[in-house]
Amino acid sequence: MVASTSHHDGSTLGALMADGVSALNAAGIENARMDARILLARAAGVDGGRITAWPEDDVAPEKAAIFRDMIARRARHEPVGRILGERDFWRHTFKLAPDTLEP
Repeated sequence: MVASTSHHDGSTLGALMADGVSALNAAGIENARMDARILLARAAGVDGGRITAWPEDDVAPEKAAIFRDMIARRARHEPVGRILGERDFWRHTFKLAPDTLEP
């Protein structure tokens, strides 16, 4: 859950986003900002617009850990769709498993 509070461990939407973008840039990921935003929105359970609108909002430690794991996977060049377990194609969302091809 995301909540605005004055006591946090540094896991705010803005801090996580900055760390994610930095890690993906260092790994040579072409769309680092977009990928970090997609992954953070999913991990934190928020709309992507909230990341920009309220970067000071805290992210629960377990959700921050999920995001950091997602970023580590993406930094190893694992596709975002594989990390999320789904991929949008045209107007449909398809679930992905390790043995399925991406649309």
